[in-house]
Parts: sequence; C-alpha cells; structure tokens
Amino acid sequence: MKDLFKLALLLIALNYCSAQNITDTTYEWKLKFGKLAVPNLSTNGRWIAIKKFYRKKPDTAFLYDTQSRKEIGYILCSGVVEFVGNQGVIGISGNKAQYFNLISRKNIEYPNIKNMYVLNEAMSFALLTKDNILKLYNIDGEKIHEISDIQGQILVNAGKTLFLTRKVANKWLVVKTNGTQDSAIYSTYQHIKKIQLPSSGDKIFVTEEYSAQNNDRLSIIGTMQKDNILLSLDIPKNAETKIDNLGSDYIYLINTKVKTPRDNNKLVEIWYGNDSFLNEPEIFYDTRTTWIWNSNLKKLSLISDSKNTEILSLNNRRFLLTYNPRKDYNYLTSAPKLNSVQLLDLETGFIKELGNLKRIYQVKRGARVKDLNEEIVCSPNGKWFLASENGRNWILYNANGQKKALLENRDLELPVFSKNKDIIYFESPDGLWEYHIAKSKMLQLKMSAGKIVKIKNKITKKNGPSLIAYLETDKVLLEEYEKNTAETSYSMIVKGKWHSLVPTTTRRINSFVYNPETKSVLTLEENFDLPPSLFIYRRNKPAKTFLDGSLMDKDAHLIKQRILTYSALGKNLNGILYYPKNYDQSKIYPMAVHIYEVQRYDSNQYLSPNNQMPVGFQVRVLLEKGYFVYLPDVIVGSDGTGLSALECLNRAMDAVTKVKSIDINKVALIGHSHGGYETNFIATHSNRFKTYISGAGNSDIIRSYYSYNYNFAKPFYFQFETGQYQMGTSVAEDKIRYLSNSPILNVENVRAPILLWSGRKDENIATDQVTEFYIGLRRYKKDVIALFYPNGEHSFTIESPEERDLNFRILDWLDYFLKGKKGFKWIEIQMKKDA
Repeated sequence: MKDLFKLALLLIALNYCSAQNITDTTYEWKLKFGKLAVPNLSTNGRWIAIKKFYRKKPDTAFLYDTQSRKEIGYILCSGVVEFVGNQGVIGISGNKAQYFNLISRKNIEYPNIKNMYVLNEAMSFALLTKDNILKLYNIDGEKIHEISDIQGQILVNAGKTLFLTRKVANKWLVVKTNGTQDSAIYSTYQHIKKIQLPSSGDKIFVTEEYSAQNNDRLSIIGTMQKDNILLSLDIPKNAETKIDNLGSDYIYLINTKVKTPRDNNKLVEIWYGNDSFLNEPEIFYDTRTTWIWNSNLKKLSLISDSKNTEILSLNNRRFLLTYNPRKDYNYLTSAPKLNSVQLLDLETGFIKELGNLKRIYQVKRGARVKDLNEEIVCSPNGKWFLASENGRNWILYNANGQKKALLENRDLELPVFSKNKDIIYFESPDGLWEYHIAKSKMLQLKMSAGKIVKIKNKITKKNGPSLIAYLETDKVLLEEYEKNTAETSYSMIVKGKWHSLVPTTTRRINSFVYNPETKSVLTLEENFDLPPSLFIYRRNKPAKTFLDGSLMDKDAHLIKQRILTYSALGKNLNGILYYPKNYDQSKIYPMAVHIYEVQRYDSNQYLSPNNQMPVGFQVRVLLEKGYFVYLPDVIVGSDGTGLSALECLNRAMDAVTKVKSIDINKVALIGHSHGGYETNFIATHSNRFKTYISGAGNSDIIRSYYSYNYNFAKPFYFQFETGQYQMGTSVAEDKIRYLSNSPILNVENVRAPILLWSGRKDENIATDQVTEFYIGLRRYKKDVIALFYPNGEHSFTIESPEERDLNFRILDWLDYFLKGKKGFKWIEIQMKKDA
C-alpha cells in the first residue's frame, strides 16, 4: 500500500511538472512575437525611422529610404527617435545615444548620455552628459562645441538656438547658444529654479529662489543682449508660475499660485461635508495672484490676489474670464464644472455674468461617451469663444461676452476654427459640420454623415479649462470612422472638394503621417490577422506595403474571425468570434467569453499573444490552445448596468449557439474591472457557463457608490451617476435599481466554480469588493478560489511576476474546467476538498 501511495504521489508530481513545462513553453513562444511601433517621417518624406520591439528586448529603430524602399541601418532607441534636418537621426537607449547619418550611413555612439536636443534649423544636435556637460554636434556627428557646469533646464528655441542655465562658482547664468557662439544673457547669485520661453523667443522668463526672503523673483529678460531686464516681480515663495500671451507677443497674463503642503504627520484628518477639495491638497492653493504685463508700455497691472479666483485667458488682450475653482463641486461628475463664470473687461473694469458652464460630451471609438477636457474653446484671433450652458449645445460668444448664436445641433463635439477664422468646423459622431459665422448658418458635410469624424491637422493650445483650436492651412484633414463596421478612411477637403487620401479600410490605422511636399501618406495598419505593417499611399494610386509585419508572425494570416449580430435593449449589437487554430468543423471545442462594454472596436486589433488588453485574457494564446474566443458587445439600458449586461450576454449567447462546433456546455465567462463586475453579476443570474474568472470587480455597488476612490482621488459615486456604470440617479433616488444590480445580494445563486483575483494595491476597485464576494461564495459553500497579489495594482505591469503568475493560472483554470486536464494542484485543493 505504501508503494502504491508513493507511486500515486509521483504520478501527480510528474503530471503537475508537465503542466508547468507546457506553461513555460507558452511563455517562451510569446517572446518570439514583435511589433512595429509608430513611424517617424523626415520633413522631406525621404526617410522613415520605425521601431521594432519585443516583449523582453530593448527597442530598436530601423531606418529606411522611401526611394529605394530598402533598410539602410538602425539605432538602439528606447525613447523618442528624432530626425536632425533631413540628413540624420538620433535616439537614446540606456545611457548611450546613437546618431546615424542618413547620407554617409555612418553610425556613431556616444556614451554617458542622459538627454538629447535637436536643432533642426541649425542642422545640429546637442547631448547632455551624466556629468552635466552639454556637447553640440554638427550634421556629420562631429563635436563642434561644449558647455560645462549645466544646472537646471535646457530649452530649444525654434530649432535654431538653445537656452540653458549654468552654475559657475557661486553665480547662476542663463546662456543662449547656437552651437558655436555663447552669450550669457542674464546672471545672478540666486538659485535659478526655472526658465520659460514664449513662442516669440525674444524674451525669457526666469524664476529665482531668494533663500533669505519670503518670496521668489520672476524676471523677464530680453534675449538679444546681456542683462536686459524688462521686468522684475516678487512672487510668492514656491509658487507655480504660468505665463500666457494675450493674443499678442507683448501682452502677457502672469498667474502664480501656491499649493497647500501636505501634512502626513498630523494626528487627525478632518473631512468636511462642504469641502470641494476633499483629500486633494495637491490641487488646493493657498494663494492665487494674477498680473497683466504690457511690454510695449512697460506697465504691470495687478488683476487679482484672491485665492478663490482663477483668471483665464480668452486669447484676447482686453477680455478675461474669472471663476471660482471647484465652486459647488459635488463630485457628481469626473471633473468640476466652471460655475459662476464672469467676463472681465480690462479697459472699463466692467464684469459680465456668464453663469455656469458645462463640458460637452464626445463619443469615443469604442462607443464610450466621455466629456471633453475643456469647457471653453477660443479662436486664434481672440475674437470668439464657445462654451455650453447645458453640456449639450455650444454657444458662440463674442469676446465681450455677448451671445452670437446658440448652436442647437446636438452631438457637436470639438470646434476648430478655419484658417481665415470665418468658419468653425465641428467634429462629431455624425460627420463633419461647419458653421459660417457671418451667415449664422450650419451645414453638414454629407460625405462623412453617420461616421465619427476627427480633424487630424488641427493645432491646439491648452490653457487649463480652455483651448485654442484652429487650422494653419485652408485644408481640412479628416479621419472618418464607421463605428458599426470598424472601418476607417482619411480624406482631405480643399476648397469644398473631397480628396481621398486613404480609401475605406477594415484595417486599424494606428498612425497616419501626411507629407504635403510629396503628396504621400504613411500609415501603420494592423488587423486581427495582420501584425502592424507600414503602408504608403500616393494620390489616386493603390496602397503599397512598405514593411510587412507578417514577417514577425507568419501564422497570423491563419486566424479566422466572424462577426455575429444580435439585438438587445433595442439596439443592434455585434460579437467577435475567433476560431481555434487548426479549426476542424467536424470537431467541437470549448469557448472563452470576454465581457466589457462595446468590443466591436477591437475586431481589427492585431492578436499578438503579448497584448495587454483585454487584461488577463490572452486571445491568441487561447486560440493556439484550441479554444473558441468570443467578445460580445454590452450596453446599458434603463434597468441598470448588471441587468443590461445579462440581457446583452444572453442574446449574444443565443447568437453563438448557432455555431455547431462550439461545445455550449464548456464555456467560461471572463472579465476585469467593469467586466469583472459584469461577470460577478451574470454569475449570480445565469446557468449558461461552466466556470467564471473575475478580476478586480465590484460586488456591492451601493458600498462602492458610497466609497472613496483613491485612483480618481474623489468619492466614487460620480462613476455611477454620470460615468461608466450609467445608472443616472443616486442610490437615494432609486434604491431598488441599485439593489437589483448588486451581485452580492444574489451570491448564493452562483452555480459554477469561480476564480477571483485582485491586487492589494488596487486604488480603483478596492480589494474589499473582491474579498466580500469571496466571503459570500464561501458562506454558501460555492467553489471559489481568490488570488490576492500583495504588490499588484488594478492591472499588472508587463513582465512583472504578478502578470506572469496570473496569466499562467488563468490558462490552468480554463484547461481544468473546459478541457478536463488534471495535475493543477492549486485548483484541486479546492475541487477535491471532499475526496
């Protein structure tokens, strides 16, 4: 008997080791897959630099000649690749820089480097060494100059000159250099904390620390001669300083504000019910002071020194907006609105009330509705601005605050001013719209109707909650996306006529580079069965494959996909079905289902086995291991998030049961984060699944509603009322609906084994939510295993021990429950508990 017992143990051990070796083999297999990253194109369109990267290897940038279409060299580069004029390219990897001369094909390596700076206009570049020496090089990579004792910042001005700070003995210097000649334009014995450079380049703003005083000093220095001090201004100590042009190069808005220091040693934290900065001292400011400086008149005017008043530029030298930051912020939205906004006339001192302004919502490609980052969009000439009172319709204002027009069209998103400022283009989920200001007329450009449209050649300049958005040319470059088919195209509008740059394609376009000089388009495109590949489009000619990514994944073309359609909640939805590798229609296969909102957008994502999205769900690996994989769409209806997910998934499963090769009795449901919540809820209401895997998912949405979310640094109820959960009401207003959509209240109804996982350092979905669901399942004697990772966060970093362990265990779990494989001891401890 003892010998038989030992033999049994040996067989179990061998079986377990075999399973582990298979897992290790899968990991090694994944390491072989690489991708192309976003390409860089030289300004003359001649040269391409594109990085290829693998899971564990450093990035390498490969260089190509578009004329010969041949590779001419490469450089190691883990960060940004930059062209030096049209003759060289440079990058940094580790503490080394590499420069490649595109003409001579010479590759030069520079050791001991921590940063690089490119002077395109001067056809040169500079490298900052670890020992704080700035070395400048010509287009041939030869050193032409060096400057020692670098301390602080280095700024590039218009691609021609550098501004930098040095410390020589006890003196600080601001130095201007063009690579051959240096000039110290300012010197001081005080510590220079910061330098800022306006777009004009004729002035530089210097902030000095006065250690013996209770203030710092802001000096504005003319850059054309030494110690040309145009203004010296005492500012609060440790202030954040922001300087904006007010529609000219000689009138500046100077804002300073001082943060409240965080006290981590206080005995008690006090949270007030009327605190709109709740636990957010990093954005609470003790003081705010604003001046306007007119450099022509040499006049400095104090505008405000109230800590409760923020001054906002409208890109106009006469009119400003003022508001109380976070006034009446109730955390019902992800960010505060601009409440009690006033318009200030600097000439007359008159104040006009504009009321409360709200953000406009925009539709993302994945059908998520999110608000724009800015409430106000200004014209580049400072004559107009747009804002919204209701979050649905834009209002066009004159700079003086008078309403020019209420734009009643809904779903108009980001406004962009035309080059001559007389037309405002609007991005939207229903094509491109244009508003003619003089005629007060709105038109929809029919060519793009029904598509999500983005203007790709717009110039934007952000200033807090406001934005300047405009076109520099009379051409409009459009990206048009069809959300129901995931098709994309690019067009150019010139004088009202449409020109196709990239015809409609089902491939996902990850990057788009247009070169007007050569009238060519460079795109990086991928599909589920095509690794990222580089294409070139020339006007009226078919696309040419410049770099075929399939060379890094020769089996990608074998992947089979099918789009299923079904109806739920009154909408037509889609499900992406992937077939197992070497699919044989005479066999039946198990299936893994992933759930998370609308997933149709992912139908043309390249299925690399190293994809980090979806989290913990490796589509390609599962196909390789003989699974069907299904990604159905889920939307939210009036019954609430969980019940809506259940309805959508039931209809999605009805559609997929028509595929006879799927063993409908061996299907797993998997989700993470919001998908984890949906998985938890469906597990308490369904008997269609053999097993479940839920990561970082909510179980009690009422407790979550009333929790503090440390990831977003605010009470979490905004996510339920106006965010992802789309409940639309508070718990107090609709307790029954919140109760009906909480998984924990029906935890006793779970009918299949479930794997839960969470990172202990997750500040988004509290680990307690996962623990609570585990405790409920345990109380009612359900088969459950929970994985808690002490150093894990909401999702795990690629190549971390947590990521590798979780991925292996998910594969083990699916093989055990859907394929009947044995030898996974960590699972059998639970499943053989009664043996």
